Amino acid sequence: MLQVFDCDGNPNERQAAEATVYAALDLLNELNNGSIDKEVKTIRRLVPELFSYLDEAAGIVEELKNSAEIPEESLRALCIAWQYQKSWIKAKQAERRNDYKSREREELELLEDELGDRFHEVGDAQPFHALPQPSALCSR
Repeated sequence: MLQVFDCDGNPNERQAAEATVYAALDLLNELNNGSIDKEVKTIRRLVPELFSYLDEAAGIVEELKNSAEIPEESLRALCIAWQYQKSWIKAKQAERRNDYKSREREELELLEDELGDRFHEVGDAQPFHALPQPSALCSR
């Protein structure tokens, strides 16, 4: 839920991500562990600032829908590939990194087969390269 896209290539929604974090913070409060109260309060205060990347991603995807003239399903596949790329870049274990690279490659190959000559035009779309990077806290 904290990643930019869901498993279907749709942008995740800020409200859902915030609700997930707030629920986790509520559970932490229920532990009644005084040693983490300060940190929980700090995170709760920061939550509204943590997910601006999701708003930005939704806007960029909408822009791509309107300007790149590609089928929505192809755009979702491109978003899935982007998410896999970000996952393999962040992966610390070689096995996970290789798995995400393989999945990214599969998505891109399917997309290239579907779009043919237009594949490179779509992949090079400037707004796609501007997709935001989630903060380290949100990307776990």
